[in-house]
Amino acid sequence: MLCGAGQLAKLKGAILNDNADLAALNAVVLHCRIPKHQSLPFADWSMSTLGDDHQNYAALFAYAVHQIWIALSTKLSVNIPLEKQ
Repeated sequence: MLCGAGQLAKLKGAILNDNADLAALNAVVLHCRIPKHQSLPFADWSMSTLGDDHQNYAALFAYAVHQIWIALSTKLSVNIPLEKQ
């Protein structure tokens, strides 16, 4: 589940279950892709400090979730269910 956005996406009919990942929600709701950062090394997200690249990635994640939430909150229904295999 994605910070409540998955539950809202399910209620709005964008997905069939509330455990879709951010990339899937972003594609269905905002119609764009989030770039995968293959070059980022594994990060321990519980660390008190992160490198700049990891901070930028985390900020992109937070921004995307916020934009998904806004888009879903303003629409009565999306009605394009995504089936996650």
